[in-house]
Amino acid sequence: GLSLQLDMQLVTGANNGAELQAKLLTQWADSQKAPTLFLGAATPAYPLVEKMQAAGFNVNAVALYHTEAGLYGSSGDPLTAVEQESLWPKLSGVVCFASPSAVEGFLQGWGEPAAKAHVQSLRAAVIGTTTAGAAQGAFAEIQVSPHQSLKALAQLALSWD
Repeated sequence: GLSLQLDMQLVTGANNGAELQAKLLTQWADSQKAPTLFLGAATPAYPLVEKMQAAGFNVNAVALYHTEAGLYGSSGDPLTAVEQESLWPKLSGVVCFASPSAVEGFLQGWGEPAAKAHVQSLRAAVIGTTTAGAAQGAFAEIQVSPHQSLKALAQLALSWD
């Protein structure tokens, strides 16, 4: 049979992919050739695996989740085209996004040309600069959270004038 030994490491104090990469390059400098698995999103916001591989590390990714687009009502059922259309004029205010894939899913969900005009009137509160890049051009205004945390993101949205 196949035998596998895993050593888990939790790296803290990094606020984004670039900071995590810098920490790993320093902390793992002596174990560059050890096989390493990164667990995360199917479509990560930052190409950490590719950057570590380019730096000579033996790194592979394991996708734990994938963000899927969809518009659902309070019942949990997908919204019908008629229900979506009835919501377009009611779209207003600030929408929070914690990942680029969340922005992409939101925009795909409201993909009808008639809905796009309403979406473009919204303001987007985003968790970081990568997410801001995904939102660029789709919203009336974008503000980036001062800290990459859900709490800071919510505070930004609630304090927006």
